[in-house]
Amino acid sequence: MASVPLLMVALGLLCSTSETEILSSIPAVMLQLLSFGVSCVIREDFLTASALVLLFLVHAALYLPLPSNDPESNPFYNSFKRSVQRCVKFMAQPVSGF
Repeated sequence: MASVPLLMVALGLLCSTSETEILSSIPAVMLQLLSFGVSCVIREDFLTASALVLLFLVHAALYLPLPSNDPESNPFYNSFKRSVQRCVKFMAQPVSGF
């Protein structure tokens, strides 16, 4: 049941040619893996759920600051760091209009 959407996403990732396309597609893949994992847990298919969670963790490992001697060379880490900085900057703004 979950194999057709996963195959479509895998084909889309294989067709990605630029860094921007890959950076924007990985979070969608992670969200899909996590949602399929939850649906497998609901259906009590724990073997498939554990495989999907393992794949999710492998994709999440892309965002670690590796290699440790030059984490700025990792485009996934840089993307994550920019997103966190934008979120912190947004939350630091004062609320007005109430």
